[in-house]
Order: sequence, then structure tokens, then C-alpha cells
Amino acid sequence: MVRGPSPALFALALGALLAGAASCAAPTLPLPPPETEVGPPNELGIVEVRGTGAEALSVVVCENTDDQGQVGAARSDDAGAFVVALRAVPGDLIECYYFVGFDRSEPSSPIPVPE
Repeated sequence: MVRGPSPALFALALGALLAGAASCAAPTLPLPPPETEVGPPNELGIVEVRGTGAEALSVVVCENTDDQGQVGAARSDDAGAFVVALRAVPGDLIECYYFVGFDRSEPSSPIPVPE
């Protein structure tokens, strides 16, 4: 006579499966914003945004919140430092964030472009 799994074993396996699914669905802590500084525009109207605090080898995005469509991106180094170039004029506000997989960090505080 062949017997199937006992009800206790079935309940234990089902519980382990549900616990694993619940841990995957648990929310993660938000990623902290990067620390950034913005230099003045060069003769072509390009500013360099330098920063730290991104996760190692993450994709960093900086956008000019005053000029629609002006976005720059770069990959951070092993220490989380980065340099992003984008078009801006003095007084524009620049905001940066980074991605780790599909998770996006909190944005940095908007920083005005200096003269």
C-alpha cells in the first residue's frame, strides 16, 4: 500500500512556502538620497554634478527640474561616487537619485546651479 504525505508534513511544507512568499513581498527600506554638489556651467552650458552616497555601481540620474527634458546619467564607482553632466543655466535646480535594480533612492535636495 502506497501512502501519500502525512497531513502534518503537508501543513509544514505549505507553511514554509507561504512564509517564503511573505518575506519576498515585504517592503524594503527606502534608499537614502545621494549627496551632490553642482558646478557652474561651462562655455557650452554644461554643468558637472559630483556626488557620493550612491550604492556601488548603481545608475545615477540627475535632472534639471527647471528645464524640461534635461537629464544626465552615469554609473557610480565602487565607492558610490559619480559625475554626471547635463545642460543648465545659473539658477536652475538640479535633483539626483539612483537606482539599485528596480529600487529608486529618495531624491537629493534640489541644488541651484551657481553663476
